[in-house]
Amino acid sequence: MFEALTAWFERRRALRELRAIEGKSSQGFAKYFSEQIVAARLAFRAGDRERALRIWRDMNECYPKLCMTSDEALNLVVDLGQYDEVEALIRVGRRRYPWHRAMFATISARAAHGRGDADETLRRCAVLHRKFPGVAAGYTIAAACLADLGRKDEAEAMIEQAASRFPRNYQIIVAHARYAERRKDWPKALERWRVLTDRFDDFLGPVGVAQSLREMGRYDEAREIATEASERFPDSPWADVELARIAAAVGNLEGAAQHWETTRERFPDFAVAYTAGAEAVRRVGREAEADKILGLAVTRLRYDLGVHLEFARSADRRGDKTAMERWRLVCDRFPDCAEARGRAAEALMTPEDHTAP
Repeated sequence: MFEALTAWFERRRALRELRAIEGKSSQGFAKYFSEQIVAARLAFRAGDRERALRIWRDMNECYPKLCMTSDEALNLVVDLGQYDEVEALIRVGRRRYPWHRAMFATISARAAHGRGDADETLRRCAVLHRKFPGVAAGYTIAAACLADLGRKDEAEAMIEQAASRFPRNYQIIVAHARYAERRKDWPKALERWRVLTDRFDDFLGPVGVAQSLREMGRYDEAREIATEASERFPDSPWADVELARIAAAVGNLEGAAQHWETTRERFPDFAVAYTAGAEAVRRVGREAEADKILGLAVTRLRYDLGVHLEFARSADRRGDKTAMERWRLVCDRFPDCAEARGRAAEALMTPEDHTAP
């Protein structure tokens, strides 16, 4: 009896020590885990989905608890389109970590929306509203789903309700302003972007204000605000984008091209600076320079499909003999691109194939 009791205590002690070690290990590796998830997110944004997924798989294998209880990690899985995987993680997480119920419900709604299952998305959002009325994402996800269905009035009504309920929520204020933009109600958009500017120290507010002013023809005010935002938020390219668009709006095409060049210098990994910049110099008749910009883009942005397509289309427009070579490059780097596969297949056709009825 004494030996059995001693063995029981030993097992309990060993279990406590194991849990303590696991806890310390989780805390010790939390920073590394967070850094890796950030790296995966950056890879995803750069178009390197394969690397992002590989990092996620490694983290999930090494730190399953951290993955299951991290909204950043779970949102990444949704963005990667791994819906079955995230649903499976949520099912386990709800049993093991019930204090994260609101997070799991939110991720679950996002996953349904990502799948394109509108009915299930709205059902899950309704559950979010009922069980977790303080979670703003239930409104933004539902509104996005309604907008996708073409039910724009219902979508905006949902965001209006959320704006009243969460007057200081960043995501809600942004969504509120963007719904005004979609209606091209620029005075209302201006008002809403100013609310964001007043409440948050973030680049999106002044850029939204500058865009609204530009759309209203108030170019001098727009330029002043965008210039200030470019200096105040040096880590974001969007104020520089707005300066280029303001220049184009007033007919200063050379100025627009110069702004895009500055943006490429400051943000060499920003794809829009290459595609829009190439279009800007093309509009002033410098076709060769436009092609050179796109050539630089495919060198720097290995995983961005958009710049590769523009590089190939540029040769097509000019009837350049390098066009087929460029389309084959797109095929090699993006084998799932239907446009590139079709154009590369054309290159293999004989003249008889082209003239056959």
